[in-house]
Amino acid sequence: REYRRSLEEFERALEIFESQLGPEHPLTAGVTHNMAYSARFAGEPERAEELYRASLIRIQAVYGEDHPNVGVVLNNFANLLKDQGRLDESEELHLRTYELWKASLGPDHPRITWSLNNLGLIERERGDHVRARRYFEETISVLERTFPPDHHELGTPLNNLARELIDLGQPAAALPYIDRALAIRERVYGPDHSFLSSPTYQKGLAELALGRPENAESLFRRAAELGRSDGHTRSHEVTAARVGLARSLAAQGRPRDARAVLLDELEIAEADERPEIERAIRELEG
Repeated sequence: REYRRSLEEFERALEIFESQLGPEHPLTAGVTHNMAYSARFAGEPERAEELYRASLIRIQAVYGEDHPNVGVVLNNFANLLKDQGRLDESEELHLRTYELWKASLGPDHPRITWSLNNLGLIERERGDHVRARRYFEETISVLERTFPPDHHELGTPLNNLARELIDLGQPAAALPYIDRALAIRERVYGPDHSFLSSPTYQKGLAELALGRPENAESLFRRAAELGRSDGHTRSHEVTAARVGLARSLAAQGRPRDARAVLLDELEIAEADERPEIERAIRELEG
């Protein structure tokens, strides 16, 4: 609702800027990009794509094709394409953005880590955890050359790297990265912020993989609680944490409790959350 309202406000601003400043003014180009971003999160991907393409033309006309601001539009456009499952197109734009920022800002500028982290997420979607791991490691390396080791920018790539290590069967190696991510986010946001839900969930996965389901149970419960701390009772993180909780209960020989958790979740799940829960139920029954 907020993105739709902002989209309407940007539409009015664009009409004023185009009439008074012209289509190639920096403010006109900027508001076109803001409209694209709002349309993406307002659930209008086709309109967002149209606006990103228009924004790219306008930004390039204002600043030139190699300006860092062009990279911001390319990066956000690439993320829209990833949302739509168009991974090859998204990868192409992120690689283009990476090279643009590397050339214009330097190889150690933190802006290039946006591209590296996003390329890692694409490889995760493809199931190539080895390549994803390399991108996240490079993201961390660049940030650590620029910022102190507890800087808030490191929280997300540390968490992402930990997930790849878990998926690669290396949960013990993942734990130090998870603990760093948790410490960073707790320092920045406080101990009860929803941003702590994801690394807490990752730690539950690692503990479960290490054969410590009792530890995993408490972590999954905490991750679900944190996921609701921003006032939202439903989120993908809450669903994942509840599914993890069920698996930790099953690993402790408590299949009835595990099934009850999953059936409770299934009853209130959104359509896109149901497959994960149904898969966990089949695993439990199998």
